[in-house]
Amino acid sequence: MARLHERRLHERRTQESAEYDAARVRLGMSKADLAREIGKNPQVVRRLFSAETRNPELKTVAAIASALGGRVRVDFPDAVGH
Repeated sequence: MARLHERRLHERRTQESAEYDAARVRLGMSKADLAREIGKNPQVVRRLFSAETRNPELKTVAAIASALGGRVRVDFPDAVGH
């Protein structure tokens, strides 16, 4: 069960990284431009887009989303059975 959860989480992060990267490209921003915009080292941004970072900080993800004109939303599934 834990492995399935980890795989789904990895797939979701990979998809989200691709969506952020597509938005960055549409805006004509380099990864270095984006890093400057959010006040982070370019390596941080490169790691996020390559899915090397397993647990990115929410504030970093939110800053990237905001810089790209997006937002972060947290959903809680129904707590049935929990």
